[in-house]
Amino acid sequence: MPEGVDVSDSQTGQVTGSEYTAAANARHRSATTARRLVFFTLASVWGFAAGVTGLLAAMNATGQRVQPSPMAIVGLIPAFIVAVAGAFVMVAAYKESRRHSR
Repeated sequence: MPEGVDVSDSQTGQVTGSEYTAAANARHRSATTARRLVFFTLASVWGFAAGVTGLLAAMNATGQRVQPSPMAIVGLIPAFIVAVAGAFVMVAAYKESRRHSR
């Protein structure tokens, strides 16, 4: 063995469970993105429900009929889809702003 070479130097390439790896960081980012998507989706659904409830309360306060027809309920489905799609837009915007802030 040449002089000055330590045997432990050959073992430094091994990664222990507590060390940083790119794969572990990617998993962490993926879990964070999924969690953020769930929270933003819940927020968009909550906002949609609050908006519909507010609209129905306002209609009731003005004396209008508050029992929407089945076609009106079907008409709310595209608005609900747009509200949930807003969660995906918020996640993408948040991710982009975080990327630019680094």
